[in-house]
Amino acid sequence: AVLNLTQVLARELAPFGITVNAVGPTPVKTDLIRSVPKEKLDALLARQAIPRFGEPEDVANVVASWTGIPVRRCLRACPRPICSHRVSH
Repeated sequence: AVLNLTQVLARELAPFGITVNAVGPTPVKTDLIRSVPKEKLDALLARQAIPRFGEPEDVANVVASWTGIPVRRCLRACPRPICSHRVSH
């Protein structure tokens, strides 16, 4: 669903000079996955190229490469392990 939404938004917003990107990391230990059973997480991790949980810095590095914002500042600005960026027109 995220991939499809990203592709649709990218096509719709391209004429305005807006680039749309999405990050699809390996699971990151957050409150969001706290209630997921361990067996499901283990199965998901086993399908990953690198079978480990991601770190907030992994996501921040990708986002920082798009925005030019240093990773440390990005992580400080976002107390949760997901960081967003502004899109300029």
